[in-house]
Amino acid sequence: MMPISPLYPEQALALRFISLWKQIAACTSTQRSMAVTPDTVAIADITAALEQDSAQDTLNLISQLLDGNTATPTIVRSNILAIMRTLDEMFYRIRPKGRLAPKSRPYLPAWLKELQGQYSMFGHYANDGDCLLIPRGPLLRIPREENAANAENLADRFAALAVVRLKHNHNGRVISIRHKIIDSSNAHGVASGSTTVGHEKVAFIPIAEDKDHLQATEIQRSEKKFVDFRIDARLNSAERLLAALVQAGRVDIVMAPEMVMSEAQANDLADKLQSHKGPRPRIIIAGSGATESTDEDGLPWNETRIFNGIGHELWRQRKIWTAGLTKTQADKLGLSDIGALKLMNEYNAEDNEIVIVDAGSLGRCVVLICQDLQAEPVSTIISQFQPDWVFTPILDKGIGAGGWVHQRTFSLSGDSQARFLVASSTALAQWLDPTKSVACGFAHGPKAPTATEDKGRLYALANVVEHSSPGYAIITWRSKDGWSSSTLT
Repeated sequence: MMPISPLYPEQALALRFISLWKQIAACTSTQRSMAVTPDTVAIADITAALEQDSAQDTLNLISQLLDGNTATPTIVRSNILAIMRTLDEMFYRIRPKGRLAPKSRPYLPAWLKELQGQYSMFGHYANDGDCLLIPRGPLLRIPREENAANAENLADRFAALAVVRLKHNHNGRVISIRHKIIDSSNAHGVASGSTTVGHEKVAFIPIAEDKDHLQATEIQRSEKKFVDFRIDARLNSAERLLAALVQAGRVDIVMAPEMVMSEAQANDLADKLQSHKGPRPRIIIAGSGATESTDEDGLPWNETRIFNGIGHELWRQRKIWTAGLTKTQADKLGLSDIGALKLMNEYNAEDNEIVIVDAGSLGRCVVLICQDLQAEPVSTIISQFQPDWVFTPILDKGIGAGGWVHQRTFSLSGDSQARFLVASSTALAQWLDPTKSVACGFAHGPKAPTATEDKGRLYALANVVEHSSPGYAIITWRSKDGWSSSTLT
């Protein structure tokens, strides 16, 4: 994603917001909190200039107020914050369509229309090579309150704009962010549903339900042992997902778990969805599995494919942090002895990119595959992008209250208004204990929801519906049944 040169005043104005952000972000919270009344005459002039079709007058006025200013640091900081708030209020007029969109159609000066088109085409208003200027999330819900962190937080001062970084670190490795926008069309985007925002119905389809549905193959590379988990070759993942979907009926979101849908099987699913006669969800997070391509060491990536209801691919996400089995875990699965201090890692390469998608009528979405939910930069990324949804396919011995999934989503629930959805197969649980019934679906809400209909940190677990074959489970947001308050400490 190349930064856009400020050839036009509107681009220069959007880039100026990023530069002001960086300047004021370098100050302490206390310094920002001590802001005083700004130069009200100058701010009034800037506000009036923003209503004009050209952004050049606004740029000139900002430069006059800030560049070479000999005022005290407190006054300079106060003026910067006032300018940024004024710009934020203007950009709120072009906030992506959703419940928060203004009911009336406010006047849009030409420069603002240009930047609206810039976002529709590229997914951002400005890119300086280090940061993007994007609409503040979540897109379909009310943003966090200004004091949600119980401390001064620069990002929470703004309702329409967010400055987000394109590079993050994980274990010393650079993880890049790619921000993408898709529309609300039936053909190429996420269609609008009949469901009211906040009442979405989710189907979790484990695909691999029994012990023999999952295969674990040991692979020796150099002095390292790996394990390659795949769906049993006798099963057709696409057919099982669609058969379960027919039973589930009309839902908004479908989620399948990790290691049940290889790239070839996902291609098959896309083809079958085109001719599918049953209900069509708005979005399908089609689990994950091995890619056909490999890295320089010959390892495939662990990749999730995301489709709309007619099989159009919306985006892909590869796992950035592979997991491993301890000796105890390997022993329980009947795998060979790897030694007490070693891990038997999954046989997959690690990718270096996380994709954030503004998915039309569903809002801002991100997929984090299993271990990626625990990755070093995730809290920062969620805090900056403020997604509506976080989707996590996992391979585990099931999902339970108080387990690692619950603990991690509980921890992250204070960072944004995101809804977390986690899907697991039940095959591994059956492998370990055939008598035990475990949940295949999990949902967790935000710590401090801004919607009055919601309570804080609610979670729900979903077991496979009895007698369904292939199995599926259902969670409906804001339903009366199945939700509990998280009491983790």
